[in-house]
Amino acid sequence: MDAFVSTYLQADGQQRTAMLQVLDTQFGADNSAALTQLVNGGLPTTAELSSYFNNPTLTERFLSFDDKDERDRLNQVAKEKNTSYNDIRKEIANKFSEFNEVVMRQNQFNTSISTAKMDNIHDAFTYLAITHMQSGMSQSSAIKKAAEEFTDKFQIKDTYYVPTLYNGKDINAEEVITKAERIKDIHLEDFNGVPFGSLLEIADEEERMMEFKTQLVENGRWHNMPDGTGLIFGITMGDGSFAPIVNEQGNNLSFKFDDLTMTVPGTNIDITPPEGETIIERRGRKTRARERLQKTPDELRRLEEKKARGKKVFGLKE
Repeated sequence: MDAFVSTYLQADGQQRTAMLQVLDTQFGADNSAALTQLVNGGLPTTAELSSYFNNPTLTERFLSFDDKDERDRLNQVAKEKNTSYNDIRKEIANKFSEFNEVVMRQNQFNTSISTAKMDNIHDAFTYLAITHMQSGMSQSSAIKKAAEEFTDKFQIKDTYYVPTLYNGKDINAEEVITKAERIKDIHLEDFNGVPFGSLLEIADEEERMMEFKTQLVENGRWHNMPDGTGLIFGITMGDGSFAPIVNEQGNNLSFKFDDLTMTVPGTNIDITPPEGETIIERRGRKTRARERLQKTPDELRRLEEKKARGKKVFGLKE
């Protein structure tokens, strides 16, 4: 990894493009994770953006922004357009505000890495906006077009975002969100998560599990995985930190963006919405799932016994 970064930094534009193509070929489905490691090791954010967008024209522009002479030239272009790099950057940052909030919300305990990465992204898209202005666009149109090159590639939820392009391939962000939200709203119990951390200090086993389930309902959240490959579920703690939940086998509740199998991760439990499910039915399932999570083992046992008796009376299958 260190050798790749060192060679990349010394290469010219064409060589950098070729290196990114080789990286994509070598890592394939793990390309996003590999790029994240390389960026954390010193690879310019423009390289990650270039690989992500899989657009030769954008790649050429992003890679050119690594060159100081090109940045200086674009700064001069901005001045000639009666504006400045700083003024354009402020507007770009405003366009990215919703995305910024989600990124920062995921890292409330330590925002330094996220702040640095977002700063680099703002820089790249500021220069992209200036290149659009150089081509004759008005400042407002150039900023809008540059921002949309980025924001149109993501769908944003309260605590996470989903890309529409992953490892160079289109994915259906709505399907990813449907899977994530259905697990969160209806199928958390099926993952069989176990208490952890300070919850283990609660001596009574039933009380410990009840507190854990209460935290799942009230503070359970999906976040993006640190390597950018998918989503992971956990609990937002009182100090703002995020603690991923695990099951008895020590596995996280997580899945990659290109895994659209409608099952609870680590199980074969089908979570496909029933055909023709209405909004009211969906809300009812969510309400019942939350109620089940907050029932004691005895209450759940009595509930299952009651359901079994009802099935027997009406001749329904188990």
